[in-house]
Amino acid sequence: MNKLTYEDLKKRIQLLEEAADEARRVQDVLHESEEKFRALADSVPAAVMLYQDDRWIYVNRAAENITGYSARELLAMNFWDIVHPDHRALVRERGRKRERGEETASHYEFKIITKDGTERWVGLTGASTMIGDRPAAVVSIADITGRKGTEEALRASEERFLIISLTTSDAIWDWNITEDKVEWFGDIDGMLGYDTGEFPRTFEAWEKAVHPDDHDRVMATLKQYLHTQAPYDEEYRVVQKNGGLRYWTDRGIALHDEEGDVVRMIGACTDITERKQAEEALRKAHDELELRVEERTAQLSEALKSLQREMEERKRAEEVLRRRQKLEALGTLAGGIAHDFNNILAGIIGFTEMVLDDTDPASPEHHRLGLVLKGAGRGRDLVKEILAFSYQAELKQEPVALSDIVQESLKLLRPLLPTTTQIQSNLLTGGDMILADPAQMYQVLMNLCTNSVQAMGRRGGVLEISVARDHFKKDARMPLPDMKPGDYVTLRVRDNGHGIKPGIIERIFDPFFTTKAYGEGTGLGLSVVHGIVKSHGGFLTVESEPGKGSLFSIYLPRIERHEVKAEEEPLLRGGKESILFVDDEDILVELNNQRLSQLGYDVVGTTSSIEALKIFKKEPGRFHLVITDYTMPDMNGVDLAKRLLQLRDDVPIILCTGYNEDVSPDKARRAGIREFLLKPQSKRELGQAIRRVLDSETKR
Repeated sequence: MNKLTYEDLKKRIQLLEEAADEARRVQDVLHESEEKFRALADSVPAAVMLYQDDRWIYVNRAAENITGYSARELLAMNFWDIVHPDHRALVRERGRKRERGEETASHYEFKIITKDGTERWVGLTGASTMIGDRPAAVVSIADITGRKGTEEALRASEERFLIISLTTSDAIWDWNITEDKVEWFGDIDGMLGYDTGEFPRTFEAWEKAVHPDDHDRVMATLKQYLHTQAPYDEEYRVVQKNGGLRYWTDRGIALHDEEGDVVRMIGACTDITERKQAEEALRKAHDELELRVEERTAQLSEALKSLQREMEERKRAEEVLRRRQKLEALGTLAGGIAHDFNNILAGIIGFTEMVLDDTDPASPEHHRLGLVLKGAGRGRDLVKEILAFSYQAELKQEPVALSDIVQESLKLLRPLLPTTTQIQSNLLTGGDMILADPAQMYQVLMNLCTNSVQAMGRRGGVLEISVARDHFKKDARMPLPDMKPGDYVTLRVRDNGHGIKPGIIERIFDPFFTTKAYGEGTGLGLSVVHGIVKSHGGFLTVESEPGKGSLFSIYLPRIERHEVKAEEEPLLRGGKESILFVDDEDILVELNNQRLSQLGYDVVGTTSSIEALKIFKKEPGRFHLVITDYTMPDMNGVDLAKRLLQLRDDVPIILCTGYNEDVSPDKARRAGIREFLLKPQSKRELGQAIRRVLDSETKR
């Protein structure tokens, strides 16, 4: 064996070092190459994958995004784990072809199942290679799910379009403006009178079919549409092959490029000839109808006018009915109040009379009690007037002093008017006698004052009320043409409200005319005033200026004061007869027990009609007279009277009532009642009525 020299050993070491350096250079190149490959593979959107022996040996980042698995998960999986079961046979067959050398590269599409179970379409491009001494494959997989969906939608849309074009009677067109080509679908041949397939499928052929009189208009509209992108919708006539005319309506929509220019239009032509013919026939029929309508309108105009007089009359009647119903309701309410108020007045009048009889006529107390009695009497008369006003009763006109009526009315009006309204009155102390119904005069003043207060509004103002005497000579200028010369008592009501416009001042006395909002007035107030004044032989004028208020003047014929000689009242006589007195007010039972006892009568009083019937049953022959109230619980006075007359048919009965619309003097007499008295009665009024009834019994 040759011995290695030092030099030989040195050379070998040098060679080993050079080989090591070369190996490091190769390793660096390989590492750099691998980094470039990975960077390149990770930058492409498609999945780049290497597999060998049915396993992945390399995957890029896009593979993670497409499959949903991480690179580590994919490298641990079998290739067939992501292939959709329905497409595994296809993928296996294409792989075998590549293995058999029938194709070195392949491209096909199939579905995969991602990690979350979603199915996605992918396009695979693959090629065979050798890694080491074993075959392998490199593949690129792109996600084409979106494209597949678009293709499917397009296919479905084309199928629907084909079905529509085959089943519709319209002519559907597709105009490629860029290439200036038109495709027609549907029955374009039949619509223009051609055999199937005979009509040329060009834009020029359609343009020639448009009627010459409509051609320029249609082309201008179409051109305008192309430039302004306005909706295309046009009606025109077309000429058929045999020269016949048809009416079409043409509607289209546009498709635009990225710059917004119209590059394609799709639309449809519809034959509307039958509709046009029907419209023309309808127009002719309408023209004929218009002639008939004009003739009929002239006939109906008069009938309509007549119907409108009729409707106005009906409206007036309805308003009068509503007013009457309101007044009836007011009367019912006033009647109930009057019943209780009259009972109170009866007690005041009765006990005051009793105390007055026991008081020295020369004493101040006697004078004061007389004033109390006078006030109670005025209250009784006032209740009667209010009831008469509420029910619009026709009261008799009598000589009255107008100033006295106004003064009494103002006492009632003041509490009803707003505090912002200041009242100024100027009345007479004589020479103002008129022939009038006091309740109706009260109503006149009430309506005029209410009208003035409403005219002044919330801000209020001054309400002036005056009574004056006016004398008009024969040749003097009268306030109204139909007034006669003579003496008048004039009632004037002035306000400083908004006034009345000249255009409507002549209508303010018309029934139902009002300038107030709905629900604020009926329009009857001034017409009622006018009617009452006329019924009294008087006259009514109004002066008004917008913004300065209004003045209403009422002229009533003046009469001379008639002095009525007071008749001496007969002495009040009493008696020894037995009287059964019935009233549900205990104060009235006590009052009449005392004052009838003072007249010598034997009085049995009770507050119950049932108790009264029991008392009478025990001793029907004891009582010479029964006095009963009408309104009582359990049994009213009329029913009680009927029951008493069944027990003894000759017993005289007097019925008393404060006010009740259910009973009247006639109704009372028909029930066998001898006398009918209104509450409250004075001692004299009741005593005289008792003697009338008892004395008439003695004469029988």
